[in-house]
Amino acid sequence: MKKFNKISIVAAMMFVVATAVAKTGDLDVSLEVKGYEGKTVSFVVNSVQKTVGLSLIDMNDRVLYAENIEVNGEYKRTYNFDKLPEGKYYLEVESATKIKRYPIVVDNSSAMLLYDKNDEMYKPVVSVKKSMVYVNLLSLDKSPLHVEVYDAQNNLLYEETLKGAYELGKMYDFSNVHKGTYRLVMTHKDKTFVESVQTTAVKS
Repeated sequence: MKKFNKISIVAAMMFVVATAVAKTGDLDVSLEVKGYEGKTVSFVVNSVQKTVGLSLIDMNDRVLYAENIEVNGEYKRTYNFDKLPEGKYYLEVESATKIKRYPIVVDNSSAMLLYDKNDEMYKPVVSVKKSMVYVNLLSLDKSPLHVEVYDAQNNLLYEETLKGAYELGKMYDFSNVHKGTYRLVMTHKDKTFVESVQTTAVKS
């Protein structure tokens, strides 16, 4: 049973965090192809973040391979796509604040990574100040963000969809619930992000 009366929601558009993220631009994470040899692609990942995720994904959005890499400014990598069937794939590069997906076209004799045709999306930013939880997202194509709030017993307390703007944000007031850990499940463009938050509520 959905319980919508346990959280007092304060509707307030929050632009500060999203705008700050936008200003980082490509300084956050980028990829540059260095060379091709048959179905082998060499590239460099540049990032200001220490840990970056790399994933190979097929057209059905299945993850074929994934790894976390430690980047110290620049990370060089070579992939051999010789064993992949012909078709279209994606190389996904994920940092702390954004995800970039690069198309890969594999044919009978070669593999081509189209790093200049990447699809970029930002990740939701969650911050907590006492009993207030802030959710912000820079949605480059105005795609909606669906937010669900769960308690420690996995009860759904609240859900809503933020939409209609490039900068999506909401401030959630947890002062009417018990102090503890809550889970925010956020879905944006078929990607799900989960954040656990610890609130200091007035109610005990």
